[in-house]
Amino acid sequence: MTSISSPIGIRALSYFLYADDVILFCRASPQNLQVILDAFTLYGSFSGQQVNWEKSSIFFGKGISGPHIANFLSMSGMRKGGDSMTYLGVPLFIRAPKRRWLIPWADKIKSKLESWKGFSLSMACRLCLIDSVITGAFLHSFQVYRWPSSFLKDLNIAIRIFFWTGSIDGRKSLQVAWKSCCRPKDGGGLGVKDLGVKDLGILNKAMLKKFT
Repeated sequence: MTSISSPIGIRALSYFLYADDVILFCRASPQNLQVILDAFTLYGSFSGQQVNWEKSSIFFGKGISGPHIANFLSMSGMRKGGDSMTYLGVPLFIRAPKRRWLIPWADKIKSKLESWKGFSLSMACRLCLIDSVITGAFLHSFQVYRWPSSFLKDLNIAIRIFFWTGSIDGRKSLQVAWKSCCRPKDGGGLGVKDLGVKDLGILNKAMLKKFT
């Protein structure tokens, strides 16, 4: 099976595998697809576990013509994937993520903030929820790609308003700059994680680990 192309010095991806969630990467050719189909057929004959092709999808890169796509779908019995998918809770995209694609994710986070009825919670409780639930929800996805800065800025604003007022729609005169709140506790801050800084830091850590 021929792998996808990759930049010089970077190992090409061939698969993601976790339990029964599998993503395979290969060149778009009938030969490669047939190898995949044969491999899973062989696996099923030995294990008794069969792949449900109707629930499986093929995601195509740019430059694949319509007739070729139709041929692959007919050959495999799978459906055509869209611009994105979710794998192990992380939204994945076939190209750099765009802000409009992440709106449902932002709405989900804002709904969670609003559902907590933060006005009835102390500021210490709000801080604990922000740090453990909201920031924690991004840690896994931050290791995958760089999120759009404008998207993270809007979420930082929602988090800031929730912390000070208990509601994402609240209004209150703020006496302390949010940048100061994001400082470490031993530096006079509250240790709140700025999502943009957190995203960049996790990616840099992953790159450092890979190349050292």
